[in-house]
Amino acid sequence: MTTQNLGTFGETLAKKYLDNQGYTWHENNYRSKFGEIDIIVSKDKEIVFCEVKTRRGSAFGRGIESVDFRKLQKIIKTIQIYLAFHGISSAPWRLDVIEITILPRKAQIRHHKDVLG
Repeated sequence: MTTQNLGTFGETLAKKYLDNQGYTWHENNYRSKFGEIDIIVSKDKEIVFCEVKTRRGSAFGRGIESVDFRKLQKIIKTIQIYLAFHGISSAPWRLDVIEITILPRKAQIRHHKDVLG
């Protein structure tokens, strides 16, 4: 499985997970000149921007560890563009990181809510 296929597979698993948790899907792979937001959903009148990190194991660290300050700045700028483009100025929002670790015969999902808060 290529890195791109692994990422797509992880995003598919994350979307299924979010569906099962009662989130409403809005968009995926939203791009701006600053970066990309993997999944945009909502729940309880809050917009949730999700960064999905998929790994084949823990040899290279956990997925959340790769969401550093620089990556967060790019995501925040992309969120601001999304909100402005859609005319959303007062809706509450948060940024979540969903870690997918592919293990033999199963996948482990960790949902880190409101990583900026």
